[in-house]
Amino acid sequence: MRKDGDDRIREFTARGWWGTNTLDDAFREAAKHQPQRLALVDQPSREQFTEGAPNRLTYDRLARTADKYVEQLASVGIGPGRTVVVQLPNITELVVLYLAFARLGAIISPVPMQYGRHEL
Repeated sequence: MRKDGDDRIREFTARGWWGTNTLDDAFREAAKHQPQRLALVDQPSREQFTEGAPNRLTYDRLARTADKYVEQLASVGIGPGRTVVVQLPNITELVVLYLAFARLGAIISPVPMQYGRHEL
């Protein structure tokens, strides 16, 4: 008999294999204790492969930016259990999306940038 995902989560947590803290919990804890510490930096060559100047985000700014993404994603129906495919280079916005999806309980499915129409 196959168990559903919630049963497995409870089982694995009870066995001590998994904790109860989420990615969002860990991030919020870090942001609470060191809001002005640098958390995320784009590579200096960002402008060579995508729009915008390189970003440098403190934990506080990263948290506020993720909050904005949460609002925008929720407004278009992204929520618990929804899956969204994302194809972005390794830039700050990708990390912000991971945090926003974690807060929403949604699933982010990243696709490598080099994938073209055929691979997708």
